[in-house]
Amino acid sequence: KLVPAQIWLEIEEGLNVANRHERAIDMWQTFNTVYINTAGFNPLSKAHEIVTKAVAIFYKTRGHTREGLIAAVNFGRDTDCLSAIVGGLCGALTGMESIPAEWVETVDRATSKNRHTVSNLSLKETAIGLNDALRSELTKQQDRIRYWNQTDENTV
Repeated sequence: KLVPAQIWLEIEEGLNVANRHERAIDMWQTFNTVYINTAGFNPLSKAHEIVTKAVAIFYKTRGHTREGLIAAVNFGRDTDCLSAIVGGLCGALTGMESIPAEWVETVDRATSKNRHTVSNLSLKETAIGLNDALRSELTKQQDRIRYWNQTDENTV
């Protein structure tokens, strides 16, 4: 219920696009025809466009990180965000080990030299931090559920 029905329909159509193409990279023209024509001249991409494309690439590559990232960076239009989402989905499924070591080293080296970045953390440090934050939030949610279950039992 948090995602509007129109967005779910868009994601479903993205999966239909994936089913009509043999390879993930082959989908880019279909997606760009849809999104460039609806966004107008010199369009900026929208979040729902990037998520729809990312889900379609993830689906078509069956979560294969290398294949998914290669497709994403070659799609055109906002490839950095698209690649980040595809990489995150694939990496969550297959683990950081699925990302070629030389790619990780290249990104870490570039990040460490970028004076405009908001974080100089390596990919591994970022992944560990996100994992720790998620585990902490899950623990808090579990504690809340236990508290409310005990409260309900005591009031009955």
